[in-house]
Amino acid sequence: MEYVTAYDIIRDSRLDLLPSLIGLAVLVAGLAWRIVTPHRSRLPLIVMAIGGVAFLAMLGLPWWDRHRMKISLANGDARMVEGPIRDWGTRRIPRAGGTAHYLHQEHFTVGGMRFSYYWEVEQPGFHNAVTPRVDITEGMPARIWYLQGDGIGNPPRIVRFDIGPVPR
Repeated sequence: MEYVTAYDIIRDSRLDLLPSLIGLAVLVAGLAWRIVTPHRSRLPLIVMAIGGVAFLAMLGLPWWDRHRMKISLANGDARMVEGPIRDWGTRRIPRAGGTAHYLHQEHFTVGGMRFSYYWEVEQPGFHNAVTPRVDITEGMPARIWYLQGDGIGNPPRIVRFDIGPVPR
């Protein structure tokens, strides 16, 4: 069967910078506060330190996680399953706080392994957030390399996703 690679973490260069920009904004606000404050208070320095740590953590942790997953795939540590996609579906889950916004969860099973992820949650690995989305359908042949999720109850994370032609 002829497969096409829909996702490969080794070729994926996306990194979500928005959370790190929040830390950078706090850092810049603390710096501006320090410059315009006539008396030299320590509070702007504390705000700058918090912003700097947040900036580094929100940029560094996702980069480290992606790097770790790329190395694992390259070293052959990823497991592979192959077969038709079964039990595919999506569902809307309300966000906390009672707002009208939702998270969209997509889930399916291939070769007895269940995969589940949220479209809107930026994380290393396949989560079908790239436009256009991969059109996953029931019965579509798939070959998936994955790493077991970190921690108890975390789903496996897809590091490579190959799809075949949809049977008619």
